[in-house]
Amino acid sequence: MKYYTETRINCIKKSQYHKLFSLFGILLFISSCEDKVELDIENFSGNHTVNCLLTSDSVVSLQLSMSKQIDSDKEFLPIMNASVSISNSDSLWVLNPIDNGFYVSSIKPIEGKSYALSINSNNTTLSASTKIPIKPVVNIKAVIDERTEEELVDSYDTSHYSITIIDHPERKEYYWISVKYFKTFEEYYKNVKNISVNRIFGGNINIEEDSYYNNFPHSYSYYIRIDDELLEGDSINFNIKYSNAFKTRDRITMVSADQHLDLYLKSALIQYEQKNLGDNLAFYIPEMMYTNIKNGVGIFGSYNSVYFDFDYLGW
Repeated sequence: MKYYTETRINCIKKSQYHKLFSLFGILLFISSCEDKVELDIENFSGNHTVNCLLTSDSVVSLQLSMSKQIDSDKEFLPIMNASVSISNSDSLWVLNPIDNGFYVSSIKPIEGKSYALSINSNNTTLSASTKIPIKPVVNIKAVIDERTEEELVDSYDTSHYSITIIDHPERKEYYWISVKYFKTFEEYYKNVKNISVNRIFGGNINIEEDSYYNNFPHSYSYYIRIDDELLEGDSINFNIKYSNAFKTRDRITMVSADQHLDLYLKSALIQYEQKNLGDNLAFYIPEMMYTNIKNGVGIFGSYNSVYFDFDYLGW
């Protein structure tokens, strides 16, 4: 199947013709150049796609499938006949297929250890590796504004959460913070889209100015990412605030991600930010998703996490 598109390029020629304005003495003559670009997607073959995140809190689960052509309305094809194993310096474990491209093992990875993935499927060998981060050391406390509603008439509720992260100086770590809330037992936790913060953390692509809360001038979309280079082996303290906080039940989760999951999440956020631009751009250039799978795509990463629940409904 062949597709053709015309690309119109403006070729600009300058010529001194006459002065129309005192500040503009050059008239631009614009001619049009046309070219044909042939897009051939007929020979699409697809890639093996791996999704597997290790954590010391859970047994191992991996999903394996084939990627599909972007204009296809078919489902992703699961792969059930592969040979899948995970190993460390001491042992090797074979993952068993169960259903819909999932492979599982009853082992629980150990924090601080390195693990290697090996997959043999349809004459293709895939591999990747990761090192399990240790659990983050963090303290989160609620700071409640105890003023009455009458006292808050000319102000706003300054209640917030104070977060302190204690770094492990001997390790390289990437921290990700997310917030969820729900009102009743029947509802699932809902992700908080905008998290307001009283300081900036460098290297983030999902930050925006937010003047709604005077003492929290910045806002992050869905996640706050902190590279431990900012901590310099010590600790860091900051405050966060968000809509619906202190009214329902809040859950603040702190994740310590390995380098592969960190890069994967960053590329996912870039994708999200680009789609938010809508039709405002003349050209849309998609960001490639990060992958550490040799001879395939996807992610074989790891993390460890802790979460804090705050209950304002008396459950």
